[in-house]
Amino acid sequence: MKSLNHIVGENVRRARKNAGLSQSQLATRLGCQQPLVSRIETGLISATLEMLIAIGEATDVAPSLLLPADDERLARTVAAAWVDSPDNARILIQAGLDMLERVMGPAAEPFIEASAPPAAAPPPDEDD
Repeated sequence: MKSLNHIVGENVRRARKNAGLSQSQLATRLGCQQPLVSRIETGLISATLEMLIAIGEATDVAPSLLLPADDERLARTVAAAWVDSPDNARILIQAGLDMLERVMGPAAEPFIEASAPPAAAPPPDEDD
């Protein structure tokens, strides 16, 4: 199992690359040296909360998206929304996909297009 530092580091690297920045360019925006960015991305050190906020601002990614995802909590949230209203669940899912596209960039677009809700079924024949 990956450590928290490694997961955060991978997310930072993904956000940096999607922003089209080198480690040196990100370091300049953060006001630090490139080796610090490298150590964060490889999971050798923990990023402080202040650093995660700065990285989020520098890469135009919400800092919370740099943290590990809690799949179980997300699944419970979507399930609860679905029970309340399928439309609410679709809105939640689309919001999540929008965040995913923002973090992953164009790579997420085919997935998002394929996840559109199905067309409404035609009404049943009254003759049946």
